[in-house]
Amino acid sequence: MTMIKELLKQKLIFKEHTHGNGIYYYFTSNTELVLLRLNNFPDEPLYTVVYQSQAKYIEDKPIEWIIDYNPSPGDEPELIGEYIKQLIPPSDYQHRNRFSNNLLIDILKTYEKESIEERLIEMLDSDNDLLIVETLAYMKSTKALPILYKLGDYIF
Repeated sequence: MTMIKELLKQKLIFKEHTHGNGIYYYFTSNTELVLLRLNNFPDEPLYTVVYQSQAKYIEDKPIEWIIDYNPSPGDEPELIGEYIKQLIPPSDYQHRNRFSNNLLIDILKTYEKESIEERLIEMLDSDNDLLIVETLAYMKSTKALPILYKLGDYIF
């Protein structure tokens, strides 16, 4: 949780996810993506922060954080691209050692999963990265089955 503790001290400006129904917000910087979810308060802590496969409940938003409640209509494709960067980090030891993208996948909405699924299938055409295959399997993608069957002999 050290990384999230550091984020709590930084100035971050969160934008509302364009289809987040006022529940999901995000902050991006280069390849970094921080998600903020408004929970079912008072039954749950007010917020959940998700960063690099870690999640932490927080009761109060840090003073340094700003939440922009007026999203721009064109932010959605950029957000899907940021999700992909978080889901499929560079394939080196530093980025993949003990890496899991399951938590990020679990908080995605259905339409986000569908967009990401399509992008991951496109990526398989040029990149036989096993993490893409594992991610599609975790997402229970049936759309990916034809390309996975074709790749099966090559990968496995």
